Amino acid sequence: MVFIMKAQPPLKTSKGFALIATISVLMLLTMIAVAFLSLSAVSLKTARIDMAQEEARSNARLALMIALGELQREMGPDQRASATASIFDDSPDTIDISSDIDHPHWLGVWSTNWGESSSGTSSGSASAEARTPWTRDGQAGGLRDRRFTESWDRETAVATYLVSGNEGGRVKVADAGREFLEPDDALSGGDDEGGKIVDLVGVGSVNDERDMVQVKTVDLMREVRRPNGSIIPTPMGTYGYWITEENTKARISQVDPYESETLNTTNGDGYQRVFHAQDVEAGYMEGWDALASGSADKLLSLRSAELAGIDRDVIKESFHDVTAASRTVLVNARDGGLLKDLSIPVVENRSVPNLENGRLEYIGLNLGSEEEIGDNSVNGDLLVGPPNEAIASLTGLQTDPRLQGISPRFRIIANWLEMSKAQNFSLTGSKLDLTNADRPVMQAPVNYGSPKTGKSNVWDGFLANPASSGEA
Repeated sequence: MVFIMKAQPPLKTSKGFALIATISVLMLLTMIAVAFLSLSAVSLKTARIDMAQEEARSNARLALMIALGELQREMGPDQRASATASIFDDSPDTIDISSDIDHPHWLGVWSTNWGESSSGTSSGSASAEARTPWTRDGQAGGLRDRRFTESWDRETAVATYLVSGNEGGRVKVADAGREFLEPDDALSGGDDEGGKIVDLVGVGSVNDERDMVQVKTVDLMREVRRPNGSIIPTPMGTYGYWITEENTKARISQVDPYESETLNTTNGDGYQRVFHAQDVEAGYMEGWDALASGSADKLLSLRSAELAGIDRDVIKESFHDVTAASRTVLVNARDGGLLKDLSIPVVENRSVPNLENGRLEYIGLNLGSEEEIGDNSVNGDLLVGPPNEAIASLTGLQTDPRLQGISPRFRIIANWLEMSKAQNFSLTGSKLDLTNADRPVMQAPVNYGSPKTGKSNVWDGFLANPASSGEA
């Protein structure tokens, strides 16, 4: 048997496959390249944003450092006083601030050193007598304020306003040929004048447009070398700041530690709330009466008051008047140094010795003897005029021999406190009644501070008839 096999035709091969595969790979590589380019563009844009944010943070830190430096330089010395520009309001009897003051919330700084505040210099006077605006001339009528007897203007006496653009104060700004920013002038800025006008307190913090705070920013310049070799100052950013004072605002977070005590006229308990305010009485402030009892000490900021039940609009209305945190330093703004703590000589009824003779804050206080020594020999430090010779020499105030005979002494304050412990006072409502028969009378003999000469200063048991003109 014979088998015949047919030959199969040769297989046909597909032509052009390599080209298609190559194109596909190239398209894939192109898509990958485009993806990498897009990723690079996004990364570059993100890097630029991060760089801009970091630059803004750096400028903000710089502004904070400059602001702290200005605050330390201007308000660091003890002989300083501050107030907002609203103090220049020509109609203080009305709530609204005069429209002539464009920036009523700018904080101004004055020097209580007379040589400094009157001349505008930063060095002041070396003479103790020339440093104080208050002088005492017994022949001409006692204590006088040189601000009213000599040329002094409260507006031109402002050393600076603590806002960006006034760095260095009025004198240095003028020496540098820059414009000193005044609160009664409208701000202007732009490409030609430099700086921008920005709102540091805006609609998110206050309701009234007059409560908004604007400042002029300061350009930060950097020297850049151009291709032609020239060096041109180029702006690299701006900063702005505004400093306000918290210690003059009502501190709503202050808690009265004696709130639970009841006023007792027999044993004297609860008198702390009568003698001195222990809190701000938020219940008498419009809108703040909703502040829940016991929640005041939990307030960390004004915004947190909203969690305690205070309406947001009330918080905005009180932005410049209320605070949740404030501190102050009890300094002697006239002579410098800290104020003297009278709790030891008054409450403990004993004198305080000098710690150091050359420094005012270290000079002690002499209450004097308790018993009256004689008509013209009552001892102890004076309440009127320089208390003693040491303080007089350090402050530049002249002592008047006549005050030795007619001025009350610090002993009288201690004696009054001692006397109050033995007195029972009546109450009218929630107030002490010191009228008529309940008026405390200090019995002589006691060192009340003025000898009973029978002349111009006659002791009446209550100091109701103070010394008048005439021979002591």
